[in-house]
Amino acid sequence: MKTVYQQPGYAKDLGIPASEAADLFIYLGIASVISLLLSGAIISTRWMDEIYLYQASLIGNGLATVLLPHIRSYSGLVPYIIAYGACDGVFILLMSVLVLKSVDGESRAFALGMQQCFTAVALLVGLPFAGR
Repeated sequence: MKTVYQQPGYAKDLGIPASEAADLFIYLGIASVISLLLSGAIISTRWMDEIYLYQASLIGNGLATVLLPHIRSYSGLVPYIIAYGACDGVFILLMSVLVLKSVDGESRAFALGMQQCFTAVALLVGLPFAGR
């Protein structure tokens, strides 16, 4: 499910030192936190519908991942990981928001619990199926 967890191995395959490959996670975290804050501010203004921002984040993640096999250097991996982290931060924030907005008040706790359960299962089984 998350190709980003395989980045140190991919960086090693490209001949990038382990210390620089580890820095990619720092860039990912910073981009993710900044995008969480910005997307939260954007959806609180009500001039943008959450679903459009959610779709844009998924398209951004998809495009970044499609372009990943063409990246062959550390200087290419840094913008990739920043773009991926930014889109992932928006995705993570809005996934729960959209689940809560799609059900009535009585079903919100159940819907959020089911969403978290299915996300956990996907994260648990996704990486072993992806390999490495």
